[in-house]
Amino acid sequence: MNNPIIPIKFIQILSDGQLHSREEFIHNLGIGLIDIYYYIQILKQMGINILTIRDQGYCLGFAMYLLDENIIQGEMTGGRLSVIPVIDSTNQYLLNSISKLKTGDVCIAEYQSMGHGRRSRPWFSSFGSNLYLSIYWRLKNNLVSTTYLSLIISLAISDIFRKIGASNIKVKWPNDIYLHNRKLAGVLIEIKNQPSQFLDLVIGIGINLNMYDQAQEIMRKYGGIDLQSVGINVDRNILSVLIINTMRNILIQFEQYGLSSFITPEIKKDSKINHLVSLLNKTSKSKYN
Repeated sequence: MNNPIIPIKFIQILSDGQLHSREEFIHNLGIGLIDIYYYIQILKQMGINILTIRDQGYCLGFAMYLLDENIIQGEMTGGRLSVIPVIDSTNQYLLNSISKLKTGDVCIAEYQSMGHGRRSRPWFSSFGSNLYLSIYWRLKNNLVSTTYLSLIISLAISDIFRKIGASNIKVKWPNDIYLHNRKLAGVLIEIKNQPSQFLDLVIGIGINLNMYDQAQEIMRKYGGIDLQSVGINVDRNILSVLIINTMRNILIQFEQYGLSSFITPEIKKDSKINHLVSLLNKTSKSKYN
């Protein structure tokens, strides 16, 4: 009964938002009636609320636009793409595959079962509704600060949000993007230590686009927000391309010209600008504006 491919095929059928009969699932997926109930529960655990219409069938109640690997790969300016429907973590997938990767390779998922942010904080995922994307990059200099790189990427992504209509976007040092003072997106850079002068980076991005029902309640409980809640609908394929190509340009510039090439008035977008901050070390505490 537990076939990992079936839930994906199940949601592909439902993704048009129309009503589909039990007989259609039984015929197309080669499963029985009990199996249908089983896989519906699996999909609910992934954050998908499937509506059961008595004596008629099942539907989502809305259209779900799934990621299209061919569309995204065709618009990428470099690198290879893997779109994996269900994964533990896009970052972890690339970290485990580094020996086979080339600079600029990308992994995107419909659903993460073990997504996380800085300090291993969990990142709640909902199938097919948000964006979970990671890119691999080998820097030739192993002495660079990933903290500054995280901030640079966060600022660039915040500009993408403004271009698609979001306002009141701020960056919380060094890697969180806030919309109306609630968390919209996060950047996580992880390093794979290598005995060489190179620095292998995996840069992950999680963006709340359209959380559904119970998932939205959880998101709000933890201070999150999605673009849908402010009236912004965006094609995830287009957004993926914008982010991937922007990150490639940033990483190339960072590698060639360093941090100084990014020091611009953009720093004013930091959400902590003009705020009093404390600098702590083992022996003292200092405050700066």
